[in-house]
Amino acid sequence: MSLRTEVLAFRIWAFAYPRGWDCTLQELADALDESAARIRAVCQVKKWNSRLRGAGAQYNDLHGVRGAAREDEVATAAMIQLRATNPYGTMEKTE
Repeated sequence: MSLRTEVLAFRIWAFAYPRGWDCTLQELADALDESAARIRAVCQVKKWNSRLRGAGAQYNDLHGVRGAAREDEVATAAMIQLRATNPYGTMEKTE
């Protein structure tokens, strides 16, 4: 990556990391006064796109992200509750 791109990567990290990556691509673009396409490209190279809000929970890379443990606990609790109400482990509604 070029020096200019590395500097932008640092700016992205400096904005997103303290917020636990709880920001969208557009919020980053607005805060850093850069185009969303440029932010997306840098995040793609750094493999950060999945950390940003709006990427969908199933794609989030939660390792090393503040607050991730809590999100993981909530997801685990939901799965335990689902299994408790449906001992067969299927996603179908039981009656």
